Amino acid sequence: MGGDINISGGTINATNGRIELGSLNSDSVNFQKAEKGFTFDFDDVADVNLKNIVLDNLSALNVSGNRNGFIKIRSSALNILGESTISSNSSGEIALESTNSIVLDDQSKIVSEASNSSEKGASIFIETKKLSISNAAQIASITDGKSNAGNIVIKGISINLQDAIITPEGVESSSILTRTIEGSSGNAGNININTEELKASGGAKITSDSFSSGNAGNISISATKFIEFSGSLSLPSNVNISEVASSNSPALISSVAVNKGNSGRIKLSTNNLSFTNGASIFSANFGSGISALVEINSNKINFSGTASDGKVPSGIFVSTGGLMDGGSVFVNTQQISIKTTNLRRDSRQGKSFWAWMISSIFSVEVI
Repeated sequence: MGGDINISGGTINATNGRIELGSLNSDSVNFQKAEKGFTFDFDDVADVNLKNIVLDNLSALNVSGNRNGFIKIRSSALNILGESTISSNSSGEIALESTNSIVLDDQSKIVSEASNSSEKGASIFIETKKLSISNAAQIASITDGKSNAGNIVIKGISINLQDAIITPEGVESSSILTRTIEGSSGNAGNININTEELKASGGAKITSDSFSSGNAGNISISATKFIEFSGSLSLPSNVNISEVASSNSPALISSVAVNKGNSGRIKLSTNNLSFTNGASIFSANFGSGISALVEINSNKINFSGTASDGKVPSGIFVSTGGLMDGGSVFVNTQQISIKTTNLRRDSRQGKSFWAWMISSIFSVEVI
């Protein structure tokens, strides 16, 4: 607890415990009783009295243990930089609240990991005016055991994801993701985003995937003004496309299952939805599970353009390569424009059941 807090290259670990950081100008703060010990009570601290917190240069905050590990941060601005990490290997939660902004950059991560030892992975709660995720930074909830992963809940006025980077292992994207790891049996967490504006570009992604018998999580995004996804990773001229894991790495929203689990439902609600220059919505099941529904509710919808290589179009893609049904797509809009793009279903071995429904009051333009 203090004024501006800067942690550079430092590590804070708490086993079966709690980490709390509060940055403020006030000379005092109240305490309230918690399940174990006490916690800071910021209810009486005015927003103008909050200060800034910076984690940089491989700094790490970590809680672990079988249950009830908490990380709580309250500030005016929170910057997580230089491959720094906020992580939980416990149940409980990670709660980050910044009145002005949260910046996650330079491959930094906010991660919750569930395993056989925890009851459930910690849920991640983020609330701020402006959230920026860039240069392969991630907010992730993962299970690699029998426990379910925690959910990711984000509330903000403006949310911006941008840029993927090329590493020796392939392409790493700026992302918000939940996932089940191969060999695990727990389910992935849900992703819930409430904002006014959501932008993603340069290969950034919002995904929920299952690589095991557990199910992928649902993705629900509500943006009162707009959802805009655009573009793909731009490769330098000296990089051989065949040498990287994904030559296009488009900005996308996706839910994919490749083993026994089901893919998750994708629901997008906004006033104006735009996917351009290779950005896409993708739902697929390549195992024995079931593909879920893609639902879009938007006054205006635009799909147009292709990725930088000219090959991958913007669009909605629903695919099944396994033995079960392909998913359905429901679009409710007043105006939809589809240019040089795809609304496509691909079924290799799966059953033929699959449906499109577009409800448009005023106009449909397909070019």
